[in-house]
Amino acid sequence: MTRGQREHDETLNNFAVHGYLKGAKWKVTYSGTEDRSTVFIAAVEKGWIWYFPLGRDLMTVGAVTNTRHFKDRLKDVDLESFFWAMLRSCPEVAGFVEEAELRDDILPKGQPVAACKDCVVVGT
Repeated sequence: MTRGQREHDETLNNFAVHGYLKGAKWKVTYSGTEDRSTVFIAAVEKGWIWYFPLGRDLMTVGAVTNTRHFKDRLKDVDLESFFWAMLRSCPEVAGFVEEAELRDDILPKGQPVAACKDCVVVGT
């Protein structure tokens, strides 16, 4: 979620997988409208999901889980499949991403998704 320098934090035990979506629906409820960002965070069985609009047709979406669950799941699926499985495991998010597509023009080297283990931002 940053282009800043990252540093390993020994006290954490989490893994995040994230990407940028086009065609995702907005979580506009309560006080939100599309001219104002509505940040949405949801708990799931093995972690949590962030769902943040960055523009009219751009969402940053990611799932955070513990390292053991992440490593166990990646024995059977690739990183992108893991990303979609985490999002679809959350009823509050699954419907918003049904027609969404991952963008491959934002993350380095044209990656559709990326992962980070136990990292904290230390600069910009």
